[in-house]
Formats: sequence, C-alpha cells, structure tokens
Amino acid sequence: AFSLYTEPEAMNHYDRTVALASKHPWPETEMTDDLLVVYTNRGRALELALDFEGAVANYQEMVRLGEQTGDPRFCLTGWLAEATLRATFTPVRNPEEASRLAQHALHLAREQDLTLFEARALWNLMLVDSFGGSAEVALVYGEEALALCNAYENDQAIGPEIRQLKAVLLNDLYRPYLFSGQIRRALELNEEAQALLRAQGNLPMLAAALIHIAVGYFELG
Repeated sequence: AFSLYTEPEAMNHYDRTVALASKHPWPETEMTDDLLVVYTNRGRALELALDFEGAVANYQEMVRLGEQTGDPRFCLTGWLAEATLRATFTPVRNPEEASRLAQHALHLAREQDLTLFEARALWNLMLVDSFGGSAEVALVYGEEALALCNAYENDQAIGPEIRQLKAVLLNDLYRPYLFSGQIRRALELNEEAQALLRAQGNLPMLAAALIHIAVGYFELG
C-alpha cells in the first residue's frame, strides 16, 4: 500500500486492515505477519505526514498487541520505532525515554536471540548518545551494531534487512566519529554508506550522506 497509493489512501488501507484483523481471534489468525507490516507501515506513513503523536500511538498499540499475543516482534518493533522518534530531533524527542525503550528492546532481543532487533536496539542507543550525549559511548554502541551487521549481512533469513540497517547505521555512525575527532574514519564509513545506499536506491538517505561527507572534508581542511 505504501508504494501503490497516495498517503491518505495508504492510511485508509492500513486502518481498514487493522480494523478487520481486530475481529479475528489472536493468535489463531494467519494475518500476524501481514499485520506486523501494516502497523509498521502505518507508523511510517504517520511520520511522513508529520503526525508524530499519531505515530507514537501506533507504535504503542503494537507493543500492547505483542504483550497480548506473546509475539515479541510486535513489542520490539513498537519500542524501537518509538525510540528512534524519541532519540532524534522530532516534536516528541525525549532521549531518556528513547534510552529506556531501546534498553528494553535490547534485553528482549538478546533473550529471544533475535539478532536483527538486537542490532536495531544498539543503533537506537547510538542515536541517543550521538545527539547530545557522549560520542565515545555512541561509538561503543555503533561499532557493536556494525559488528552484528557484518556478521549477518549474508544470512539467508535476515540478510536483506540487516544490509538496509547497515547502510543507515554507517551513515549515522559518521557523526560520533566526527565529533570525537576521528575525521578520516568518519569519511571512510560515509563512503561505505554511500555505496550501499546507492545500490539500495535509497536516494533521500544518500543525499544526507553526501551532505555529511562535505562537512567532513571541510573539517579535515
């Protein structure tokens, strides 16, 4: 729906799907995987519409569904999507809450051996310290997330999603390296991020990476 419809049409589609699924018993319904995608895409559509409060409510509803059904993916996806909004410069920014949510997700992901969510949690914790925290702490989280991405990027089950995360992670990991004075390392990561983003066709993120590298070369002199 996200790619086939305009934003309002997509939102109507997501709302109808959620309403329909709510009439089915949980967890017997076979719509679980599809519903996870619908909730995730609905949250993203709300973010693009700048309805951040609505997006947060959507992600919190995902957590409630996860708690009701025992499906950890709903809790993890909801916690981490909200954490990203709380960690970055949005109207709902709250670094302390972002850290709390990401730590919850990190604990559950490790408990359930869900590597993709573990890497996403570490990325979120990196974001918290990248924006107003400690660059050194951000680097610890970021490099740990990058190690997981490198180890699992060719995994048959989660490889495609890990590679997408790796591209975003490399682009964001540039920031704490720059702030800690390790400019050449920041530029190396940025160039790797550009290659991945270009291959994935992620043009908005690629544009951001190009701005980053310009700042880096300016700092390098």
